Amino acid sequence: MKAFYIAIILLIFQLGAIASDDFSVQSGVLDLRGWDFTEEPVVAVDGDWLFYWGEHLPVDFYAQGISVDFIEMQVPGVWNNVNADTSFPAHGIATYYLKIILDAPRENFVLNVKPVATSMRLYVNGLLCAKQGKAGETEETTRPTFYHRMAFLDEADSDNGNYVYHVVVHVSNFHLDNGGIRDYVKFGKTSVIIHRYFNGLFWSLLISGILIMIFLHHLLISLFAWNLKRFLFSIIVFFVFLLSITNEGRLIYFAIPNISFATFLKLSYIASYCLPLVLLYYLRELYPQENKKIVVQFFTFAYALVFTFIITFPTDLISKYSFVYSFLLGITALYILLPVVGLAVIRNRKGSIYVLVPLSIVVVSGINDVFLHLNIIQSIYISHLGLLIFVFIQEFYLMSEFLMERKHSLQFAKKLRALNKNLEEKVSVRTKKQENQNQELKKQAVEIQSRNRELEQLQIYQEKLTHMLVHDLKAPIGTILHLTEVIKTPDKNFVDVVRESTNRMQFLVHNLLDIRRLETAGMPVDIEGLRLADVLNESKKHMLYQAKAKNVNIIVDVKVHFVVYADKNLLVRVVTNLLDNAIKHVEENAEIRISVENSMLKLAPSLRIVISDNGSGIPDDIQATLFDSYKSKVKQTEHFRSHGLGLAFCKMAIEAMHGEICIESDLGKGTQVFIDLSRVKLQ
Repeated sequence: MKAFYIAIILLIFQLGAIASDDFSVQSGVLDLRGWDFTEEPVVAVDGDWLFYWGEHLPVDFYAQGISVDFIEMQVPGVWNNVNADTSFPAHGIATYYLKIILDAPRENFVLNVKPVATSMRLYVNGLLCAKQGKAGETEETTRPTFYHRMAFLDEADSDNGNYVYHVVVHVSNFHLDNGGIRDYVKFGKTSVIIHRYFNGLFWSLLISGILIMIFLHHLLISLFAWNLKRFLFSIIVFFVFLLSITNEGRLIYFAIPNISFATFLKLSYIASYCLPLVLLYYLRELYPQENKKIVVQFFTFAYALVFTFIITFPTDLISKYSFVYSFLLGITALYILLPVVGLAVIRNRKGSIYVLVPLSIVVVSGINDVFLHLNIIQSIYISHLGLLIFVFIQEFYLMSEFLMERKHSLQFAKKLRALNKNLEEKVSVRTKKQENQNQELKKQAVEIQSRNRELEQLQIYQEKLTHMLVHDLKAPIGTILHLTEVIKTPDKNFVDVVRESTNRMQFLVHNLLDIRRLETAGMPVDIEGLRLADVLNESKKHMLYQAKAKNVNIIVDVKVHFVVYADKNLLVRVVTNLLDNAIKHVEENAEIRISVENSMLKLAPSLRIVISDNGSGIPDDIQATLFDSYKSKVKQTEHFRSHGLGLAFCKMAIEAMHGEICIESDLGKGTQVFIDLSRVKLQ
């Protein structure tokens, strides 16, 4: 036991030591020249940022040459830290500035910003990249939230051979007793940060789901067979669940996006201070001789005053006097550990060690969080982890107790079952044979039905496949046969026409094979970063002959630096298929344009490729099944013919590259095909 407490003390010192590490930001500059993002894809942007109090500076003040009298402000930290060299009032507005220097913008980068106190706007190189609530100039124009934000960065600015991100953060706080960037900020590769964010979100959701199941389990057991101890434990689990969804993950914003800041904060405070009170009543049920009734009544009165204050007063007053609640929590923790649980362990009460160990962890983690809130140390909030440990250990203890009770009940029932055993065996022998026969018949019937369905599907597939092959191979074969008639007097384009027709037949065969492989997930897809303009130009090159034959102009209007993550071979074939269809359905001297939509282009994690033409268009009743495999386009018109396997292949190939494809068309006006591809490599 002594070794356990020594380990806890060492843990406290270790958490406090986090504040003594060297900061990577020096005087508002994070110099990452020479940094290997392959080895270390994420950098902690902590240290001395530049800080200006009382005003939201212009987002491009550095470019305008405005002289600003900055001071250095520690991040993470609060601007009203009385222990710092410079401290400001809790309520007000301020501007943070950071300059990030890189060798070259070789990656897509993200700034991962945990909630600040209590609203902010984050600009990078003059562009608004993230915001939390509404950062106004006054309390009336400010709307606080605690929602987690990530800023996706655009291309860096060039500065004397280096690449620079100018980060300007406008922060407003009129609703808490401390303001500023209180949590850690991370800078790094987009794929890594997003992966870690969703990984943390997954574990938060998993733990929250487990807590809800534990709560419902004990609540239902206690209600159907009344047990006050289990009922109180279920209430403890519920408050731990509330704390878990209002902690760093802010899961409550996913469930209730429009929850007000005041409701969110008061809910968090109420859960924090209801929990120890319910714990006192729970321990009263476990150890009535150690946990005196009059003491529990005293704490009930004290916490009732706290709840009344939290519900009645605004958030700035609630947070301002949080040290009072912390003091009450400290007294409660000492009372629970020493006179109650400690004495129960000495007296060897049942299950006391299962209470002492997790409660000690809760107290240590709570001390860490109190010191962190009071700016005495810099670490991370871990009280919710301590509470989770307490819940899981208590769940183990209560379930083991429940299983022991269940075991005794089963032993008693076993004697009763022994009296009926002989009769049950006779009935079992008589019915078992009949059941086996029935099961065998059912199994054979299911197998026959399954084989019949497979044969029907195979027959339908063969019929449709034959129809599509005959229809789609008819045109190139007809072209080659026609050319054989004039082979004696070929013109200069003869070889090109034969080659192109042969290539189209080969293209159709490849589409057929790849559709089957994509349908069965048997085709490997090699996702890599591609320059979009190069891929589109290569697809255009494949279709130059068909375009020239109809005097159709193909325009690729895409900037060179756009990059998408896709399989090059599949993407070239998809675009070539779409260009082939577009050329078929436009008049001579028409124009086909390939472009990228500008909507949210710099901030979106994906690019939208648009292939548009002014051809005959596609009827509405055909558009619904346009991308389906082997669909027969019954209502064909003079200006529209079956697209065969090409569009089915396009849809499967784009989805295999984690993208989406859709189409919009007006009959007689033209068609637009939209392809959405990721700018980030997805795992």
